[in-house]
Order: sequence, then C-alpha cells, then structure tokens
Amino acid sequence: MFVIQMASVIFIFVNQKKFTCCGGFNYTDWKTVPASCCANVILPCTNPYPVGCGQATFEVFRPYLTSMGIVSLVMAILEIVAVFAACLLTSKSDQMKPSSQPFTGSQ
Repeated sequence: MFVIQMASVIFIFVNQKKFTCCGGFNYTDWKTVPASCCANVILPCTNPYPVGCGQATFEVFRPYLTSMGIVSLVMAILEIVAVFAACLLTSKSDQMKPSSQPFTGSQ
C-alpha cells in the first residue's frame, strides 16, 4: 500500500509541475504548499500556481471532448441496432420450424 501511495504522490507532484497547477481546485487544498506548486523551488512557496489541476487537466482534454462524445454516441447507436437485430433474429428463428420432410431439390 505504501508503494502505491508514494507513486501517486510522485505522480501528483510531477503533474503539478508539468501543467503549472496546484491542488485539485487551487493551492488552498494543501495544508502546506509543496515546492511542486511553485515556479521557483525555494521554500516556503510565496507565489503558488493559481490554477487547480482539475481545471488544468480539463483544459488538456477539452479539444478531444467533442470527438469522444460523437464516438460514444455512435457506439451506443450501434449497440442498440445490434440488440434490435438480435431480437429480430430470435423472433424469426422461433417462426422457422424445421420441416419433417427432407429437401430434395425438385418439386
């Protein structure tokens, strides 16, 4: 468990530096503002990044949201059509009973 917590802390600190953000909403999420929230690494941090990492992460994904929504909608429609087709095939297979006489090819 300690390894997972340590990895997540490192991930958060690296992303705070990468996206120039601090905390989830802003720097007040931290009791003590970490060095990863400051442009200058000198502690104590007197000028933390004002933007929260939630907003910064959203801004990274914003250009892709429309595409992701369209793809999700198309996939949902395809799934509905597939379920409808499966129901239709099931109902047709119930109607088609095998005949007791074999097919001879001529009538």
